[in-house]
Amino acid sequence: MPAGTNDSADLLTERDRQDLIDLVVEFAWRVDHRSADTIHELVTDDVFIQMAYGPMVGKDAVKAWGKHRAAVDRTTRHIMTNFRFRVVGKDKVEGSSMSVIFRSEGSEIAPPLPWAVTECSDVFVRQEGTWKFASHITKDVYRSET
Repeated sequence: MPAGTNDSADLLTERDRQDLIDLVVEFAWRVDHRSADTIHELVTDDVFIQMAYGPMVGKDAVKAWGKHRAAVDRTTRHIMTNFRFRVVGKDKVEGSSMSVIFRSEGSEIAPPLPWAVTECSDVFVRQEGTWKFASHITKDVYRSET
């Protein structure tokens, strides 16, 4: 958020802002590079995640999903953009971002057709000096049939 448009935005340091962007990008990168089985490292113990695959509650559910997702023979690439953050409490930030997702079955090179444009709504908490997802909710704005 531009400085001065929200008093709480002034409480978010540039370092925190960059750390939050890095966290969102890291989540997407791990999905894209067959490392979804490590996404549980980025979340709180009681995380709530709602994606196209249905809801997940808790780190163990994320770990089980990640193990399955890492084994899927699918190529995806997320382009993350439009990051916005709002401080809502000490060590707690709400955020939103957009992703353009390209997807193809298998690992061969495929035509660059976008699969979805997705809006992400997140809550982040800082635990022991590290930002983590407390919730991650995605909503497709556009989605291709394929």
